[in-house]
Amino acid sequence: NGPFSLHNYAMSLIIYEDDHENDDEDDSSLEEDATSLSMKVSLNRSIAEHTRRLRTHALMALSNALDLLNSEKILCDTISASKEWYASVLIPSLIDNVKSASSKPYDATLAARCLTSLAMCSKVFASTMKNNEGCKNAGGGGGCLSALERAGQIGRDEFELLLRDVERCQSTLLGC
Repeated sequence: NGPFSLHNYAMSLIIYEDDHENDDEDDSSLEEDATSLSMKVSLNRSIAEHTRRLRTHALMALSNALDLLNSEKILCDTISASKEWYASVLIPSLIDNVKSASSKPYDATLAARCLTSLAMCSKVFASTMKNNEGCKNAGGGGGCLSALERAGQIGRDEFELLLRDVERCQSTLLGC
């Protein structure tokens, strides 16, 4: 094993979201008693909640870091060696976070902030957001701008902070 990398750990939390929705399923044998099964389900729920919170904190840290570096006008230089990774891996993951606004509005807010910083940093990133295969605004399937529009509707109804950050991201993308 190599040395621990906070950057790699935080990015893996953001990109590789674990799906813990099926953790309550009983795949145990009939011999397990109810107490043991209940403890297993409770532990799985605790792990899922802990992972969800870590992921939100990782998004918050990334959002703050990107915003700070962008405000100092050094974001593009700082990430220049990894631009391809940001465009092909991180941006689609952040867009997926925006798409999950109905179930995770705060994560969607943080993802929209990250996307805004990246779009402000580079027209290439903005173009990637608008033209990426997983993000095209074709038909009813939607894309980046459609995902932002849907998140904005959720923000209008439930979470004003989400609306503000989504509108800022939309404005930035449309201005590029």
